[in-house]
Amino acid sequence: MTIHGALYPKSDVDGIYVPRGQGGRGLISCEGCIRGEENSLGWYIKNGSECMLKLLSESNITEIEASRKPEEFKKVAVDELKSKWRDKRMFG
Repeated sequence: MTIHGALYPKSDVDGIYVPRGQGGRGLISCEGCIRGEENSLGWYIKNGSECMLKLLSESNITEIEASRKPEEFKKVAVDELKSKWRDKRMFG
């Protein structure tokens, strides 16, 4: 991104993943995307009514107890990113 002029070479990279409406660049991190999908899958298994999903949730193969609603998970993740970015000396 620095080569093509989209990011200053010495700037902070935490602002890249903050949504555009909140002052960031609006990109999605690979780690954040994977964690979001894991949470959504856990939520689906946890709240599913099919017999196979119930068997899967009882087998404890995945960590479904810590899963939250996808909207709530995304809001918490964005708030963490934003607070991490705002706590920096230059951007606070």
